[in-house]
Amino acid sequence: MKKKHSLMLVVFILLTYSVTFAQSKKTEINTVKIKIKVSEIPTAITKTLNKEYTNFVAEKAFKTKMDNKQAYFISLIKDEVSTAVYIDTKGKILNKKNN
Repeated sequence: MKKKHSLMLVVFILLTYSVTFAQSKKTEINTVKIKIKVSEIPTAITKTLNKEYTNFVAEKAFKTKMDNKQAYFISLIKDEVSTAVYIDTKGKILNKKNN
């Protein structure tokens, strides 16, 4: 039950977060996200995530676009803390949300 509650909370945060990103930044974020397997996250992105988000686990991953360039939206979790990040194909963090 606790995992189900956590999952529902993450989904709610992601939905709210997407709207907040679009409203708070002038950066153009594509609202279309194509879900991919976490194992399909490119190596450059994985290296950045391991460095910047030590001990966080990628829960979900999506391909999307930011300013008409390929980007990824990654949902991360560690214990009860969740966060999400937009990151480009080279591993540069474009936008992040911390809880």
